[in-house]
This record gives sequence, structure tokens and C-alpha cells, in this order.
Amino acid sequence: MASMFMNSADLISSSRIYQELGADEPVQENINQLLKYLISIEPSVWMDMLIYDHKVEQELQEQVASANISTILQYFRAYLLCLLCVDEATEAHNLLKKIRATLDDTQLSPLGGITALAVFDPFEEAITSAQKLYEFESAKKIWYSLVTIDEQQTGEQVAVKVSSQAGTTVATATSRLLKVYARLLFKRMYEFVVKVFKEINLKTLVGYLGIDQAKYETAHDLLVELQAIHIGWSLNEDTGIFNVPYNTASEPAAKNETERKHQLSVLVDYATFLTNKGIFNHM
Repeated sequence: MASMFMNSADLISSSRIYQELGADEPVQENINQLLKYLISIEPSVWMDMLIYDHKVEQELQEQVASANISTILQYFRAYLLCLLCVDEATEAHNLLKKIRATLDDTQLSPLGGITALAVFDPFEEAITSAQKLYEFESAKKIWYSLVTIDEQQTGEQVAVKVSSQAGTTVATATSRLLKVYARLLFKRMYEFVVKVFKEINLKTLVGYLGIDQAKYETAHDLLVELQAIHIGWSLNEDTGIFNVPYNTASEPAAKNETERKHQLSVLVDYATFLTNKGIFNHM
């Protein structure tokens, strides 16, 4: 896979990105240095690059002397998202090549193109939607929506919020992006547990998550609980949208809020655990 990322770096670090940054030769060298660093890190931390986090940028800044880290990370995040949304790495690479071969550089950026191709079908619809995505300066808000489910919103609810800021096309794109992400995240969590759990001490994992060990005698029991946590907001298989339980008359608001925070805490810890275990090495 490292060689594939090297190829992607060649594609991303083309003249287009240099033109956008107004980059002279020294800056180009910094960009190349950053890309080389990004493709050399362990796969277990690739997911971190999808999260817009100043801490990540600060760590990268220590590794690479470049003033353009935020911009480069946008391109790299787009490529990682592409990888998350396809089954085979080679298919992701082919999408990149298609973008570079098909789209006019003056019309559409790799960021918008990769994002759209990862989500939309047919290709013509992707071009139109990608243009809107790239015109929406706060593309980072879309990434942020993908990784912060703390407001317990469905994809459609997030889309409505984005629509008020960016227009209907971007809202639709965001909603579809969330659907893909939600469906894929659970699928990979499930497959990972089934495939790799025999190699992990169950009590150690349960202890790490800080939940009642007595409730889980087998990996299957824990998997059922994890399904309830993630999908129990319930993921509609047909639409890919989270159906989130809100406060009801039978559940006092305070209790519901406490349980919601607990569910989020467990889910975040579990996702962190999978990342630390090198989940993408097993996919």
C-alpha cells in the first residue's frame, strides 16, 4: 500500500496545488517533504488525518517545515476518505487517476473531485456536486460533521444545518457523505471484531472500555453491545441514516443525557482502540 500512496502523492503534488498556493520552489519542496512524511506514517494513524485537529497539524509542523500544512491535509484527507469509501485500494487509486485525466484543473480541485467521486454516482453528478463542495470554503465543517456525532444528529439533520450555510447541493453531498461513512464505519467495526477478536483478551478490552466486565462472557456478547451502542441510535440499512432516540416522556432528560454521553464515550474509546490496534492493517 505504501507504493500506492507514493503514486497518490505524485498526483496530488502536481502543478495545480502549487498554483493554488502561489508556491515558489522552496515551498514546493516543503510540500513534497510533507507528503513524503504523510505516506510514511503507520496505517494505524491514517484515520487521525481525517479529523480536523490543530494538534495533528502541530505534530506535523514539528516534522515538516511548511506553512501550508492545513491545505495539504485537506487534500490528504480527501484521499483517505476516498479509500474509506471504496472496497479496494486499487479502485481508489483509479479514481484519483480519473480525476486528474478528466477534470479541468482550472475548474475543479482534487479535494472536491475526490470527495464527490467517493460518494456520488454517476460521474456527471459528481462533477457538479464537487464544484459546489469546493466552493464551500468551510469544507472542514463537513469533515468535522463526520467525526463529531455528539449532537446525535441524523445525516439529514446535519444536511439541513449545512444547507443554511452553503446551499442545497452541498447539503445533499454532506448527507450522502455521512451515510457512506456511517454504513462503512459499522461494517468495518463488525468485521474487525469477528475477524480479530480471537487474538484479543476480552477482559482486557472490556476493562479498557471501562464497562461492566460481568456483562460480557464472549466476544459475541460484547459485539452485540457495540451494535446496540452504534446502531441503537439505529442505522437504517436502506437509507444509511442514523435514527437517533431523543428524550421521551418515559425517559427523563437528565437520564437520557447521561446515557447518551456514556454511549459516546464507549464508542469513541472503542474507535480509538481499533485505531491503536492497527485496524486498517486487517482490512
